Amino acid sequence: MKKFLLVLLVSCISLLSLGQPTIPTEPCVRYLTPCFTEWTSISGEYQPGYAFTFYMPKNDTDTKRPVIIFYTGGGTTDIGSLSKLCIEITKLGYVTCAAQYKKGVGDGFTEAEQKEAVINTYTLIRYIRENATLLGVKKKKMFGYGTSAGGITWINAGITANNTDIPFYAGIFVPNIKGSLIATASNSAAAIGAYFYLINPTGVQNNFYNGGKDPLIPWQQAQATYEFQLSVGINSLFHLYPNSAHGVGEHDDMWYNPEYGIIPTFYKKLNVKQPKP
Repeated sequence: MKKFLLVLLVSCISLLSLGQPTIPTEPCVRYLTPCFTEWTSISGEYQPGYAFTFYMPKNDTDTKRPVIIFYTGGGTTDIGSLSKLCIEITKLGYVTCAAQYKKGVGDGFTEAEQKEAVINTYTLIRYIRENATLLGVKKKKMFGYGTSAGGITWINAGITANNTDIPFYAGIFVPNIKGSLIATASNSAAAIGAYFYLINPTGVQNNFYNGGKDPLIPWQQAQATYEFQLSVGINSLFHLYPNSAHGVGEHDDMWYNPEYGIIPTFYKKLNVKQPKP
C-alpha cells in the first residue's frame, strides 16, 4: 500500500472553526438530546505542559459516564476555543474534555512526531482511567474527536489503541489502555503513511468527515484509510461534503444525522437500554 504523506501540511493549518451544532430540542434521551442545562468544569494538566478542561453535567447522579475528548486543529493550542462545543455536548449527559496534545508541526509530521502524538494521547487516556472516580466516568467508554492534526492523531491512536505491543513502538513506553477507546471521529483528516500498514482488526471505528475541495488532506486519502479499515473488519463510516474545503464542522448533520452523525453513532457504541433523565 502506497504511503500517504502529509509532510508540511499540518504546519500550515491555522485555527479552524469547528462549527457549533444546533442541539436537538426533542424530549430528553440521554446521550442523544439535551438532558441538562448546567455544568461544572475542572482544569489542570495531565502531564507537564499539556492542559485540559473537563466539563461535567451538574446535578448528575450517574457516576459512570462516557467521555468525549476533543482536540483542536494544528494551528492552535487554545483549548478555550473548544469550550462552547464541549458544553453543548455535555448537556447531552457526556463528560467532555478539551485537551492539548503533542502536535507534529514545523518540519513536517515525521514518524517520531507521530509516535509522540499517539503516546501523548495514550497518556491522557491513562490519566482519565486513573481519575475515573473523581471525574465520574467509565474507564472503557472513551471517544475521541479532532479536526485536521487533531483528527489525524485520533485516527492514528485508534489504529493502535488495542495493539500497542508491536515493533512500531519498540523502546517506547505505552501505558496499558487497551479497551478504553471505543470509537473516534475525524474532521478533515486521514491516516498518515507510517500508520497505514498498522491498520488491523483490533483498531477502533472512526467516523471520517472530509471536504471534496480540501487542498490539504484530499478526501481520497481519507477514503482509502476508511476502505482499508473496512477490509479488515473495522466498521468505520465515511461521509463526503463535496463543496467543503478544509474543516467541515459547519455542518450540523455531522453531529446529529441519524445515519452517520457523530452523536448517534457514538450512542450505538454505548448500548444504552434505559436512558437516564
